[in-house]
Amino acid sequence: MFALIRGFISLLGWTAMLLWVAYFFRDPLCEKLLDKWLEYETGFEVAIDRAHLSLEDTTLTLRGVEFFNPPDFPERRFLSIVNITVVWMPESLACGTLEIRRCSIDVDEIVLVKNGHGTMNIDAFKPLKPSRQILFSDLRGFVQFDKVDFSAKRTLVFGQESKGQPAFQSYAVNIRQKVLDKPENWSEIMRSIVEDMLSKTPHSTPVKRSGFRNAE
Repeated sequence: MFALIRGFISLLGWTAMLLWVAYFFRDPLCEKLLDKWLEYETGFEVAIDRAHLSLEDTTLTLRGVEFFNPPDFPERRFLSIVNITVVWMPESLACGTLEIRRCSIDVDEIVLVKNGHGTMNIDAFKPLKPSRQILFSDLRGFVQFDKVDFSAKRTLVFGQESKGQPAFQSYAVNIRQKVLDKPENWSEIMRSIVEDMLSKTPHSTPVKRSGFRNAE
């Protein structure tokens, strides 16, 4: 009997310690998890500067989110996001889903550039390796977006190099709180952002949907 009690107390102690670790390290854990999830959803390499998960008001804030071009492009950046704010509903977990009531995205810029073969970066992305896709395949349908809005500032279009430095033109797109109603997943959100920004960019190459992972 005493051995059973000691075992139960030990289990409670380990559980409490794990919960303590998860609570105090929730921000770096969220940063790493969301980094990989966004890579799975879009096929882009992603880096997140900082993440903060608030349990008091059930919000998640991501700052400095960068989507990167493949390595054969002269410019590393593809899409720079200043801030993503997510309001999620914890009670939805009881139904087996994670409901995102609101997701606000503040985009700084998208960068259009060609590689040495003349391929535009928006047409050059490839799906992630299957081994990495498996990690998040079960999340399809688990995360559900109610409302998404985004704002965007500018598009940079790189041209021929001049004196060893890439030349570029900057175009203001000035998109303010464009609303997306119930997008299926982050891939759809990404396509909408890119397409809207390019539609307001003179002389841009149209987005080929094949360059993005299709929603399933």
